Amino acid sequence: MENFILNLDKNFTLLLKDTMMGFRSEYSFKLYEVLKSYAYYPKDYKKLKNGKFQIEMSLSELKLMMGIVNAEMDSVKDVLNRTRQNPDYDKAVEVAPEKKYQNYKYN
Repeated sequence: MENFILNLDKNFTLLLKDTMMGFRSEYSFKLYEVLKSYAYYPKDYKKLKNGKFQIEMSLSELKLMMGIVNAEMDSVKDVLNRTRQNPDYDKAVEVAPEKKYQNYKYN
């Protein structure tokens, strides 16, 4: 475990402590972690005029990344492995027993 903590020099994401301390839910933190991890790899994403970049992903993919749907379940893994080149995230979420956050609202 020590090597994973003390000798960490790649494959990590810097998260701002003050920002993280303001979150009230587990999923707020996880969403911040997911989006922040993409901030270091903008080369594959659509660049916008103001120096920012745009990340596009399906809601199902986001649910899997955030752990809302358990990607380690055999039924979910089977779907993702079957469509490895172009993962069918919607089908993977459909076969999972978790039905949390079926409806999303945004402004």
